[in-house]
Amino acid sequence: MFGFVFGIACLYGLSRAVRGRGCAPYRWRMRHRFGHGHHRDYRSHASSLLWDVLDHLDTSPGQEKVIRAEIAKLFDQAHSAKRVWRRSGDDVARAIRTESFDPTTLAEAFSAQDSALAELRDAVTGALARIHEVLDARQREKLAEMFESGLMRGGPYRGWV
Repeated sequence: MFGFVFGIACLYGLSRAVRGRGCAPYRWRMRHRFGHGHHRDYRSHASSLLWDVLDHLDTSPGQEKVIRAEIAKLFDQAHSAKRVWRRSGDDVARAIRTESFDPTTLAEAFSAQDSALAELRDAVTGALARIHEVLDARQREKLAEMFESGLMRGGPYRGWV
């Protein structure tokens, strides 16, 4: 009976390790015990990627605070643009559904998309400018190398890590 329970516990641990989740409290204790000082948010790929970038750049807590605030603003701006783009699908459907095709409805949808994209571009430009101000020359060089090597290309064996 003990062997059966032990085998199930081992299978559970193996499945957690294979999925890459592990035991978050254990990771937290080990990070703080060995002086890393940060507790990662393992809930999303984006926050994990941000932690990896901040670790690679070796940022100070003040720099991390500014970078996180700028990234949060960018995500908010991207979500509002996404809402505009989704609404434009309804406008296209409305233009197609009518007896005679209505190009003005489609033009309004495209103009809304263009303005949302322009706002998103401005937000990205402003965020990168503020992040650039916070980083020192060595960190800016590392960040530029990350973008050159494919920061967002994905995969565990690609890119800068």
